[in-house]
Amino acid sequence: MVQIQPFTRQTLDTLLELAGRPNLSVYMPTHRTFPQRNQDPIRLKNLIKELETLLERHYPQIAKQALITPFQALIDDQTFWNACPEGIAIFGGLEHFMVVGLHKAVAETAVVNSHPYLKPLLRLAPMTDPLSGPLSVARQRARLRRIDAEPAGNQSTGGGTDESDRGVGRRPDPS
Repeated sequence: MVQIQPFTRQTLDTLLELAGRPNLSVYMPTHRTFPQRNQDPIRLKNLIKELETLLERHYPQIAKQALITPFQALIDDQTFWNACPEGIAIFGGLEHFMVVGLHKAVAETAVVNSHPYLKPLLRLAPMTDPLSGPLSVARQRARLRRIDAEPAGNQSTGGGTDESDRGVGRRPDPS
């Protein structure tokens, strides 16, 4: 069974590092109850057909079966489907395959591109750090705005530091 990973800063960093090579991204809602749960593998099968069409269009030189096989393996994995949360994001490529669990349902989407398709994932990303502010992502790095707490009597309006040089999820340099 494929492990369903939570979305963390480490997951985001890993996905950002995959830019510049063929990436397949699938988003889909999943269901916990019968009979809808039995339809989820069929929905994935249809999304895989869409991936195959997109692969032929964007990467005709690549043998698509190597990229599609890990996705197809999920279709008959009943243990996987029984463990799914409200939605899943599946990312695959020649050198990677990852399933991220989502806390909300998402629209069915299949994308083939030179980088993982992250927009739906970032919209659902829980902000677990109470001092975190807006997150922006470029193709090669993520930027997290950190909000500094200031005493109530302080009149300064310049609170906040930009952590873009250190990257998301990395500890500040002690220097």
